Amino acid sequence: GAQEFWNTVNANGGVAGFDVAITSDNTVDAHYNPSEHVEGYLEIEPNILMLAQSLGTPQTQAALPQYIEDNMVAVPATWWSGWAFPENDGGGLVLETGVNYCLEAMNDVDFVVGQLGAEISYAVVGFPGDYGGDYAAGLAVGAEAYGLGDPTFQLTQVPLSAGGDVSEAVSQILATSPNVVFITTGPLELAQTMGGVFGAGGQAMFVGTHPTWNPGLVQQEALLPALEAAYFQSGFMPGWFGESAGHDAARAAADSIGQDPNEWFLNGWASQYPVKALIEAAAGNGDLTRAGVVASLEQLTDVSFDGMLPNQSYVGDPNDSAPRQSIINQVDAAGPGGTKTATGMFVGPTAEGHDFSAPCFVP
Repeated sequence: GAQEFWNTVNANGGVAGFDVAITSDNTVDAHYNPSEHVEGYLEIEPNILMLAQSLGTPQTQAALPQYIEDNMVAVPATWWSGWAFPENDGGGLVLETGVNYCLEAMNDVDFVVGQLGAEISYAVVGFPGDYGGDYAAGLAVGAEAYGLGDPTFQLTQVPLSAGGDVSEAVSQILATSPNVVFITTGPLELAQTMGGVFGAGGQAMFVGTHPTWNPGLVQQEALLPALEAAYFQSGFMPGWFGESAGHDAARAAADSIGQDPNEWFLNGWASQYPVKALIEAAAGNGDLTRAGVVASLEQLTDVSFDGMLPNQSYVGDPNDSAPRQSIINQVDAAGPGGTKTATGMFVGPTAEGHDFSAPCFVP
C-alpha cells in the first residue's frame, strides 16, 4: 500500500519535482525481532531520508535511540498509545496514524453497551505486549465507566506462530459464559477460538481489533455463520467499502496491480499521508536533508488523509490532538474485503471524555 501510494504520487509529478522511492534494497525483513530490526536499520540508514515503515513497538523502541541520533523520521506499523507522547517517540520522530488501541477499546465498550446494555459480563483474550496490553487498558477504562466489574477471565494468548494454542481460551469461555469476548489476536487465533466455542454450543459476541480480521475467513464455510452472527471488527479507518477520495485512489491503485481487497493495503496507503505532508513542508522550506525534515515536523498541524481519516495534528498536547475516532464493522461475505460498517466512524462518550495525559500501557 505504501509503495503504491508513492507510485501514484510519482506518476502525478512527485513532490517538488522529486520522485519518492521505496526500493527492495532499502527494505529489510527483520523477522519481528528487535535486534534484527536495529541491525537492518543500520544497513540501510546511509541510503535513506525517512522510514516509510517501522514494524512493531518493541522493535521501533529498540531502534529509537539510533533514529534520534540520525534525525530519522519513521512511520510505525503499530498503534501503541505511547507514540502520542514526545518522551516516547523521540520528540515527534514517530508519525503514527489513526486511533490507538487504548482509545479504540473505549469506543468498543461504548458500542457493546449500546447493543447489549450495561448488565453484561465480558472476557478479555489478547496477545502479550502493547497490542493486547494497550487494548486491555482501554477496556478497563470503559468497564469502570459503566460499572461492568472485572472480566470473567483475562487471558494472555500466545500466538499460534509461537507455539500457542487456543484450548484454554475456548474452555474458559465455555466455563464462564461471558456475553462478550474482547479479543486482540490474529485471524487464525480468532477463527480457532470462535470455531471451538460455537462448535461446542457456546454463544458470545466477539469484538476483535482490526488485526483479527482477514478476508479469507469468509471462505471457511463452517465458521461463516458464527462470524456473521457474532463477530464485530473494530478499526481505525473504514475498510474497502470506505467512501472518500483517498479510498478511491487506493482502490484504483490496487486494481492496477491486481491487488485483492485487503485493509492492510489501505493501512499502508493511509500511513503515507503525513510523510507526504512532511516532505512537502521540508521542500517548501528549501531543506530536504534529514535535519530539514525533522525541523519541518512542527508544521504538521493539519494533515489531510483525503477523507480516509479525519485530519490529524502531530503537534501539541496529545490530549487535544490524539485521534479518538474509530469504526465497528461486521461480516459481509459478499462485500469487498468481507466486511461492511455497522457504525461508521464515531467517538463514544468514554473515549471523548478520557484524560489522555499518559500512555495507557507501557511495554
